[in-house]
Amino acid sequence: MIVPRWEWRTFGDDFGEVERKLAAIAPERVHESDEIYLLSVASDASVKVRDALMDVKLLEAVDGDGLEQWKPVLKAEFPLAADGVRGVFDALAIPAPVLTREA
Repeated sequence: MIVPRWEWRTFGDDFGEVERKLAAIAPERVHESDEIYLLSVASDASVKVRDALMDVKLLEAVDGDGLEQWKPVLKAEFPLAADGVRGVFDALAIPAPVLTREA
């Protein structure tokens, strides 16, 4: 069962006192990663490649404070099955090409 989750992000260069308080806390663990995001002007889906996985989430709702509810719909290893490739194109609201291979 896939359960949508609430997420919040912010971007900026300086978060004042909050940033200093967080910096004073020792992290329990650190995980660095690189992501490649696929963007489409026709969709607000989150489609990215991270840690050798294709990860697709669809935006379900946004509350009054900007908290976003995302529903994961695909997390798969490469090579992607044809259905997974079609799912990526669907999430980006782009017509999928004719796929002639299973993966």
